[in-house]
Amino acid sequence: EAHSIEDIATEYFGEIVSSRGVTKQLSRLWSARDRRRGLLPFLSTIILKSKLRLEGTVDDINGDILTDMMGVHSTSTEIFSMLFHFFQSVALPSDGPVKLRLTSVVTGDENWPDVEREVRGFTEKLRRLCTKLKSLTKGLGKVMADDDEAEKALLAKVLEVSAVTGRLTHMAAAVDSILFGKGEDSVRWVHIEPAVRGGGFRINLRLSPLNVGGKLFSNLYSKLSTTVLTSATLSVGGAFKFLEGRTGIGLIPAEKKAEKLLKSPFDYKNKVQLVLDSTLLEPTSSAFNVSLAARIPALVKERSGATLILFTSYALLNFLYGKISGEIEAMGFNTLKQGSAPRHELLRRFRDDYTSVLFGTDSFWEGVDVPGDALKTVVITRLPFEVPDDPVAEARRIDIEENGGNAFREYALPKAVIKFRQGFGRLIRKKTDSGIVVVLDKRIVTKSYGKIFLKSVPECEILYAEEKVLV
Repeated sequence: EAHSIEDIATEYFGEIVSSRGVTKQLSRLWSARDRRRGLLPFLSTIILKSKLRLEGTVDDINGDILTDMMGVHSTSTEIFSMLFHFFQSVALPSDGPVKLRLTSVVTGDENWPDVEREVRGFTEKLRRLCTKLKSLTKGLGKVMADDDEAEKALLAKVLEVSAVTGRLTHMAAAVDSILFGKGEDSVRWVHIEPAVRGGGFRINLRLSPLNVGGKLFSNLYSKLSTTVLTSATLSVGGAFKFLEGRTGIGLIPAEKKAEKLLKSPFDYKNKVQLVLDSTLLEPTSSAFNVSLAARIPALVKERSGATLILFTSYALLNFLYGKISGEIEAMGFNTLKQGSAPRHELLRRFRDDYTSVLFGTDSFWEGVDVPGDALKTVVITRLPFEVPDDPVAEARRIDIEENGGNAFREYALPKAVIKFRQGFGRLIRKKTDSGIVVVLDKRIVTKSYGKIFLKSVPECEILYAEEKVLV
């Protein structure tokens, strides 16, 4: 799956600090819900049971350290609540998750100095707590013996406290770096999303490298004698130029690399029809969603279910599911919606029920393996260009333009083509499979770049919806 290497490297070489992550680490040391739980109370109990005379250390834990811990716990909740309200106030209105790049527009807001003062105060408190915890674990490490069971248990807890302290120290530095750093080779951004459990929200503070090519070259390729990158979707328009430019392969001398584009073992020419429907409105039209709602139920009926409908956003998925799922179910077909159950459970139901219709976005464009009659039709509602508000993609497009390039041709289009190929590839999973892929985005026909999408998929029969009724 080497087509994902840029995204994976972006995650690996980046930083993320979440409100949940900070709370989790603090709660490992001391639980605000049950003050008897946590590593520090347990550490005090073990010390008192050991042969070591460390009553003063217990007093330190239950006194000074625990007081600081309570303060950091309380402040952490207040800080992330403040960040939530601030970022919501400066972001564009949204019913879903919020992704916001920390540009000068954000940091130039009149309330930003107050945010910075409060956050820096919190990270300083956290660092002071970590300093005390390091002193505690270092002191205990010097006096412990190895021959007593209680002291072995003590050693284990000391090591755990030390590990948590290291994580919290790193988090404090990362928060300052993400919110107040000045590095031009990184993208600083915030992701606010609903909490999975218990309601509320979760804030993720993120730092992502602007480009990963140099990092991959110095940390991976140059360290290995041989590197092999394989995937069914590495090329764009029959060439590897995009992959080489984005992932550091272009930095490798020509004499030290080789490339090979292999044909698919599947008989796409006789097994697949690619249907291009240019009768719908332009995706930029405000009525496009309504035209999709009018087209898809008829398509599902014509194909007797066994359909995977791919979307480029949760908003469009939710709108259409709410609009047409009842109509589809009235025809006798079951509907499945991403998010209504775990991914593996949705796919199990889809495989088992040959009349079902699965609505999916993002992760369902790849990694879905449903061979046989359970999947006979893939519907692509829109060409999968990245959403314009993705902070990392936005920063990379700006970087390309500022360096004299064409961000659409060099970045947005190739990424969309690769994802389109992934979606197309959901249909044929073994040699006996057959079916149709329907594209409801007329731009694949009306725009010049549509030819690049068509050139990038295996050779197959292409039909135009207005010329032939689907069968």
